[in-house]
Amino acid sequence: MSATLDTFTALRCTSAADLTEARTIDLRSLSLQDAELLSACPALRILHLGSNRLPRIPASVLQCGRLVKLDLSSNTIVALPNPQRLQALGSLRVLYLHDNQLSSLKACRALTELPVLARLTLHDNPLASHVSYRHFLVNTIATLKCLDEHLVSDEELIEGAKFGEGRFSTLSTAAFFAVFEPPPRAAEGATADCEATLSQSYLGELSRLSTAHKHFSPVLRMQAGARARIGRVASFNLKEKGESAKMRRDSEIGRVAVRISSSRHISRG
Repeated sequence: MSATLDTFTALRCTSAADLTEARTIDLRSLSLQDAELLSACPALRILHLGSNRLPRIPASVLQCGRLVKLDLSSNTIVALPNPQRLQALGSLRVLYLHDNQLSSLKACRALTELPVLARLTLHDNPLASHVSYRHFLVNTIATLKCLDEHLVSDEELIEGAKFGEGRFSTLSTAAFFAVFEPPPRAAEGATADCEATLSQSYLGELSRLSTAHKHFSPVLRMQAGARARIGRVASFNLKEKGESAKMRRDSEIGRVAVRISSSRHISRG
């Protein structure tokens, strides 16, 4: 397989008839060292480039401003783009960068330019061996709900917080959240079903992540309980106000009826 992505290969990896219309492309395991052709895919939302030989994040990928999921795992990437270039990926929610050659933890500050990033993988990179690896990332990228294959815990975000050794503790069994791997690419080329599978995998990952994170966070659980109680109290108060207003209206109607009746009686007299 060619080390440079060509149009024929790209079209075989998407169900779109034209690259300008491609919404999902699965380019895993093609030994790619270059993917500049992707600049021709402005509508791209889900891109799998895992298990190739990319030494850097292709500049063409940074032109795909509608991306919501980007898998660059198992390449040979040694550095991240500068923050200004990452700003173009403002819709990116899931970013896989595990099993690469990234060594600078401080350089990951650039990822704060991804305003809705909810899931990030960086395990099996040299930087992951740093003693402050998780603490630095979960407290630098405020939107993260999951780093690598574990949900971000309240213990990691709240200084001095400890919730024991149970389900709410950092890196507990309950916090495990596996990487989502779609089925292998079909040998005969991508079909509409393949595109639907990739889209459903992403949507399923995001939905399960949101649910799992809410259940794993005692703070969010307490906030949800408090909001529910406030809602019930507000509903009760509105009901009471409504009943009081109805009583006042009924009373006023009664008084008006009495006055009308008295007026009619006097007229007859």
